[in-house]
Amino acid sequence: MIGILTDSSADIPKAIREKYDIACVPLTITFGKEKYIDGVDLSIEEFYKKMRAFDKLPTTAVPSPGQFEVAFKKMAEKYDEILSIHISEKMSGTTGSARTAAQALPNIKITVVDSEVVHSLLGAMAVECAKKAQKGAGMSELLDTINILKKRVKIYFIVPTLKYLQMGGRIGKAKGLIASALKIQPVLTLSEGEVAPYKTIRGWQNAKQLIIDSLAKDVKPDGTFNIIIGHADNLTEAKEIAEKCREMFKPKELDIWDVGPVVGTHAGPGIIAAVNYENTGLD
Repeated sequence: MIGILTDSSADIPKAIREKYDIACVPLTITFGKEKYIDGVDLSIEEFYKKMRAFDKLPTTAVPSPGQFEVAFKKMAEKYDEILSIHISEKMSGTTGSARTAAQALPNIKITVVDSEVVHSLLGAMAVECAKKAQKGAGMSELLDTINILKKRVKIYFIVPTLKYLQMGGRIGKAKGLIASALKIQPVLTLSEGEVAPYKTIRGWQNAKQLIIDSLAKDVKPDGTFNIIIGHADNLTEAKEIAEKCREMFKPKELDIWDVGPVVGTHAGPGIIAAVNYENTGLD
Protein backbone atom coordinates (compact mmCIF):
# COMPACT_ATOMS: atom_id res chain seq x y z
CA MET A 1 0.00 0.00 0.00
CA ILE A 2 1.05 3.58 -0.66
CA GLY A 3 1.27 6.19 2.10
CA ILE A 4 0.61 9.88 1.49
CA LEU A 5 2.81 12.63 2.89
CA THR A 6 2.27 16.36 2.52
CA ASP A 7 3.30 19.52 4.37
CA SER A 8 1.48 21.90 6.67
CA SER A 9 0.77 24.42 3.90
CA ALA A 10 -1.97 22.02 2.73
CA ASP A 11 -4.05 23.10 5.77
CA ILE A 12 -5.83 19.73 5.96
CA PRO A 13 -7.91 19.58 9.15
CA LYS A 14 -6.56 17.14 11.71
CA ALA A 15 -9.67 14.96 11.65
CA ILE A 16 -9.36 14.47 7.89
CA ARG A 17 -5.63 13.74 8.09
CA GLU A 18 -6.29 11.11 10.72
CA LYS A 19 -9.21 9.58 8.81
CA TYR A 20 -7.08 9.00 5.71
CA ASP A 21 -3.75 8.54 7.53
CA ILE A 22 -2.09 11.44 5.74
CA ALA A 23 1.31 12.27 7.21
CA CYS A 24 2.34 15.91 7.43
CA VAL A 25 5.76 17.53 7.76
CA PRO A 26 5.37 20.99 9.30
CA LEU A 27 7.05 24.20 8.26
CA THR A 28 8.50 26.59 10.84
CA ILE A 29 7.05 30.02 11.64
CA THR A 30 9.26 32.72 13.13
CA PHE A 31 8.16 35.87 14.95
CA GLY A 32 11.32 37.87 15.60
CA LYS A 33 13.49 35.53 17.68
CA GLU A 34 10.65 33.12 18.52
CA LYS A 35 10.32 30.00 16.40
CA TYR A 36 7.27 27.76 16.26
CA ILE A 37 6.49 24.48 14.55
CA ASP A 38 3.33 24.92 12.49
CA GLY A 39 0.45 23.05 14.07
CA VAL A 40 2.65 21.61 16.82
CA ASP A 41 3.42 24.40 19.27
CA LEU A 42 1.51 27.20 17.53
CA SER A 43 -2.24 26.97 16.98
CA ILE A 44 -4.01 28.85 14.21
CA GLU A 45 -5.76 31.07 16.75
CA GLU A 46 -2.47 31.90 18.48
CA PHE A 47 -0.82 32.62 15.15
CA TYR A 48 -3.33 35.26 14.02
CA LYS A 49 -3.37 36.83 17.47
CA LYS A 50 0.41 37.18 17.30
CA MET A 51 0.32 38.38 13.70
CA ARG A 52 -2.06 41.22 14.51
CA ALA A 53 0.13 42.28 17.44
CA PHE A 54 3.49 41.88 15.67
CA ASP A 55 4.83 44.95 13.84
CA LYS A 56 6.80 42.93 11.30
CA LEU A 57 5.87 40.12 8.97
CA PRO A 58 6.60 36.68 10.42
CA THR A 59 8.71 34.37 8.29
CA THR A 60 8.40 30.73 7.26
CA ALA A 61 11.12 28.13 6.84
CA VAL A 62 10.90 24.90 4.88
CA PRO A 63 11.36 21.55 6.62
CA SER A 64 14.93 20.31 6.40
CA PRO A 65 15.83 17.19 4.42
CA GLY A 66 16.53 15.61 7.80
CA GLN A 67 12.95 16.19 8.89
CA PHE A 68 11.73 14.55 5.72
CA GLU A 69 14.08 11.61 6.20
CA VAL A 70 12.61 10.98 9.64
CA ALA A 71 9.09 11.14 8.23
CA PHE A 72 9.91 8.87 5.29
CA LYS A 73 11.55 6.25 7.51
CA LYS A 74 8.58 6.21 9.86
CA MET A 75 6.16 5.80 6.96
CA ALA A 76 8.28 3.03 5.44
CA GLU A 77 7.58 0.94 8.52
CA LYS A 78 3.93 0.83 7.48
CA TYR A 79 3.80 1.42 3.74
CA ASP A 80 5.43 -0.18 0.69
CA GLU A 81 5.69 3.12 -1.17
CA ILE A 82 5.34 6.82 -0.36
CA LEU A 83 3.79 9.63 -2.37
CA SER A 84 5.14 12.96 -1.12
CA ILE A 85 3.15 15.90 -2.51
CA HIS A 86 3.92 19.50 -1.62
CA ILE A 87 3.41 23.24 -2.00
CA SER A 88 4.25 24.84 -5.34
CA GLU A 89 7.97 25.15 -5.93
CA LYS A 90 7.41 28.74 -7.03
CA MET A 91 6.25 29.50 -3.49
CA SER A 92 8.53 27.36 -1.34
CA GLY A 93 11.61 25.15 -1.33
CA THR A 94 9.71 22.40 0.50
CA THR A 95 9.46 20.09 -2.52
CA GLY A 96 13.19 20.40 -3.14
CA SER A 97 13.90 19.50 0.47
CA ALA A 98 11.71 16.42 0.14
CA ARG A 99 13.55 15.39 -3.05
CA THR A 100 16.92 15.71 -1.33
CA ALA A 101 15.69 13.47 1.48
CA ALA A 102 14.24 10.93 -0.96
CA GLN A 103 17.55 10.72 -2.82
CA ALA A 104 19.29 9.97 0.48
CA LEU A 105 17.00 6.97 1.04
CA PRO A 106 17.41 4.80 -2.08
CA ASN A 107 16.01 1.72 -0.34
CA ILE A 108 12.61 3.37 0.19
CA LYS A 109 10.28 3.85 -2.76
CA ILE A 110 9.44 7.55 -2.65
CA THR A 111 7.81 9.68 -5.35
CA VAL A 112 8.00 13.43 -4.75
CA VAL A 113 5.54 15.70 -6.57
CA ASP A 114 5.26 19.46 -6.93
CA SER A 115 1.51 20.12 -6.64
CA GLU A 116 1.92 23.58 -8.22
CA VAL A 117 -0.66 24.83 -5.68
CA VAL A 118 -1.10 25.44 -1.95
CA HIS A 119 -3.71 25.46 0.84
CA SER A 120 -6.83 23.36 0.24
CA LEU A 121 -5.99 22.77 -3.44
CA LEU A 122 -2.92 20.87 -2.26
CA GLY A 123 -4.98 19.40 0.57
CA ALA A 124 -7.61 18.13 -1.87
CA MET A 125 -4.93 16.39 -3.94
CA ALA A 126 -3.52 14.69 -0.86
CA VAL A 127 -6.97 13.63 0.37
CA GLU A 128 -8.15 12.27 -2.98
CA CYS A 129 -4.90 10.33 -3.39
CA ALA A 130 -5.22 8.96 0.15
CA LYS A 131 -8.76 7.78 -0.56
CA LYS A 132 -7.56 5.89 -3.61
CA ALA A 133 -4.48 4.54 -1.86
CA GLN A 134 -6.66 3.05 0.86
CA LYS A 135 -8.52 1.19 -1.88
CA GLY A 136 -5.27 -0.25 -3.21
CA ALA A 137 -4.48 2.12 -6.06
CA GLY A 138 -0.97 2.02 -7.49
CA MET A 139 1.42 4.94 -7.92
CA SER A 140 0.57 5.50 -11.59
CA GLU A 141 -3.13 5.85 -10.72
CA LEU A 142 -2.33 8.31 -7.95
CA LEU A 143 -0.15 10.39 -10.26
CA ASP A 144 -2.97 10.38 -12.82
CA THR A 145 -5.30 11.65 -10.09
CA ILE A 146 -2.94 14.51 -9.31
CA ASN A 147 -2.68 15.45 -12.97
CA ILE A 148 -6.47 15.40 -13.32
CA LEU A 149 -6.87 17.59 -10.26
CA LYS A 150 -4.22 20.04 -11.47
CA LYS A 151 -6.55 20.70 -14.40
CA ARG A 152 -9.78 20.68 -12.38
CA VAL A 153 -9.10 22.54 -9.14
CA LYS A 154 -9.90 26.23 -9.16
CA ILE A 155 -9.55 28.82 -6.44
CA TYR A 156 -10.84 32.34 -6.01
CA PHE A 157 -9.72 34.32 -2.99
CA ILE A 158 -9.86 37.80 -1.57
CA VAL A 159 -7.62 39.50 0.96
CA PRO A 160 -8.46 42.66 2.91
CA THR A 161 -5.07 44.07 1.93
CA LEU A 162 -2.34 43.08 -0.52
CA LYS A 163 0.41 44.33 1.82
CA TYR A 164 1.17 40.90 3.28
CA LEU A 165 1.50 39.27 -0.14
CA GLN A 166 3.71 42.14 -1.23
CA MET A 167 5.87 42.13 1.91
CA GLY A 168 6.27 38.36 1.80
CA GLY A 169 7.25 38.29 -1.85
CA ARG A 170 4.29 36.06 -2.80
CA ILE A 171 2.41 38.62 -4.87
CA GLY A 172 3.30 36.71 -8.06
CA LYS A 173 1.54 37.91 -11.19
CA ALA A 174 -0.68 40.25 -9.17
CA LYS A 175 2.08 42.89 -8.85
CA GLY A 176 0.25 45.23 -11.18
CA LEU A 177 -2.64 45.52 -8.73
CA ILE A 178 -0.61 47.18 -5.99
CA ALA A 179 -0.88 50.75 -7.26
CA SER A 180 -4.65 50.65 -7.53
CA ALA A 181 -5.34 48.47 -4.49
CA LEU A 182 -6.82 51.38 -2.54
CA LYS A 183 -9.57 51.87 -5.09
CA ILE A 184 -10.49 48.30 -5.97
CA GLN A 185 -10.86 44.89 -4.35
CA PRO A 186 -8.90 42.33 -6.34
CA VAL A 187 -10.12 38.78 -6.58
CA LEU A 188 -7.11 36.52 -6.93
CA THR A 189 -6.41 33.00 -8.11
CA LEU A 190 -3.44 30.68 -8.66
CA SER A 191 -1.93 30.25 -12.09
CA GLU A 192 1.18 28.30 -13.05
CA GLY A 193 2.12 27.84 -9.42
CA GLU A 194 1.82 31.43 -8.20
CA VAL A 195 -0.67 34.10 -7.19
CA ALA A 196 -2.35 35.77 -10.17
CA PRO A 197 -5.11 38.36 -10.66
CA TYR A 198 -8.53 37.00 -11.60
CA LYS A 199 -10.83 40.02 -11.64
CA THR A 200 -11.19 43.32 -9.84
CA ILE A 201 -14.29 44.91 -8.37
CA ARG A 202 -15.14 47.74 -6.02
CA GLY A 203 -15.83 46.78 -2.40
CA TRP A 204 -15.42 43.74 -0.18
CA GLN A 205 -19.08 42.71 -0.30
CA ASN A 206 -19.08 42.84 -4.09
CA ALA A 207 -15.91 40.76 -4.12
CA LYS A 208 -17.58 38.07 -2.02
CA GLN A 209 -20.48 38.02 -4.46
CA LEU A 210 -18.03 37.76 -7.36
CA ILE A 211 -16.62 34.61 -5.78
CA ILE A 212 -20.13 33.12 -5.70
CA ASP A 213 -20.78 34.21 -9.29
CA SER A 214 -17.50 32.66 -10.40
CA LEU A 215 -18.33 29.39 -8.67
CA ALA A 216 -21.67 29.41 -10.47
CA LYS A 217 -19.81 29.31 -13.79
CA ASP A 218 -17.69 26.34 -12.66
CA VAL A 219 -19.97 24.19 -10.55
CA LYS A 220 -22.84 22.08 -11.83
CA PRO A 221 -25.54 21.75 -9.14
CA ASP A 222 -25.75 17.99 -9.63
CA GLY A 223 -23.75 16.67 -6.69
CA THR A 224 -20.58 16.00 -8.67
CA PHE A 225 -18.47 18.86 -7.30
CA ASN A 226 -16.57 19.36 -4.06
CA ILE A 227 -16.22 22.83 -2.54
CA ILE A 228 -13.85 23.96 0.20
CA ILE A 229 -14.20 27.40 1.74
CA GLY A 230 -10.99 28.60 3.37
CA HIS A 231 -10.64 31.47 5.81
CA ALA A 232 -7.95 33.20 7.84
CA ASP A 233 -9.54 33.97 11.20
CA ASN A 234 -12.77 34.92 9.42
CA LEU A 235 -15.16 32.08 10.21
CA THR A 236 -18.34 34.18 10.13
CA GLU A 237 -17.94 35.19 6.49
CA ALA A 238 -16.69 31.72 5.57
CA LYS A 239 -19.89 30.21 6.98
CA GLU A 240 -21.95 32.80 5.10
CA ILE A 241 -20.38 31.86 1.77
CA ALA A 242 -20.51 28.12 2.55
CA GLU A 243 -24.25 28.30 3.23
CA LYS A 244 -24.84 30.07 -0.09
CA CYS A 245 -22.79 27.38 -1.83
CA ARG A 246 -24.80 24.62 -0.15
CA GLU A 247 -28.09 26.17 -1.27
CA MET A 248 -27.04 27.08 -4.81
CA PHE A 249 -24.70 24.28 -5.87
CA LYS A 250 -25.67 21.20 -3.81
CA PRO A 251 -22.05 19.97 -3.75
CA LYS A 252 -21.09 16.37 -3.09
CA GLU A 253 -18.85 17.59 -0.28
CA LEU A 254 -18.67 21.03 1.31
CA ASP A 255 -16.08 21.83 3.97
CA ILE A 256 -14.69 24.87 5.73
CA TRP A 257 -10.94 24.81 6.31
CA ASP A 258 -8.73 27.22 8.19
CA VAL A 259 -6.02 29.03 6.27
CA GLY A 260 -3.07 28.08 8.42
CA PRO A 261 0.09 29.97 9.41
CA VAL A 262 2.13 29.13 6.30
CA VAL A 263 -0.34 30.74 3.90
CA GLY A 264 -1.54 33.23 6.51
CA THR A 265 1.98 34.59 6.93
CA HIS A 266 1.96 35.76 3.32
CA ALA A 267 -1.74 36.51 2.78
CA GLY A 268 -2.61 37.98 6.17
CA PRO A 269 -5.70 37.64 8.36
CA GLY A 270 -9.20 38.00 6.96
CA ILE A 271 -8.68 36.08 3.72
CA ILE A 272 -11.62 34.21 2.20
CA ALA A 273 -11.00 31.49 -0.39
CA ALA A 274 -13.26 29.20 -2.39
CA VAL A 275 -11.93 26.04 -4.00
CA ASN A 276 -13.93 23.79 -6.29
CA TYR A 277 -13.29 20.68 -8.34
CA GLU A 278 -15.36 18.08 -10.13
CA ASN A 279 -15.30 14.78 -8.25
CA THR A 280 -16.44 12.59 -11.16
CA GLY A 281 -14.06 9.69 -11.72
CA LEU A 282 -12.03 10.30 -8.59
CA ASP A 283 -13.78 7.75 -6.35
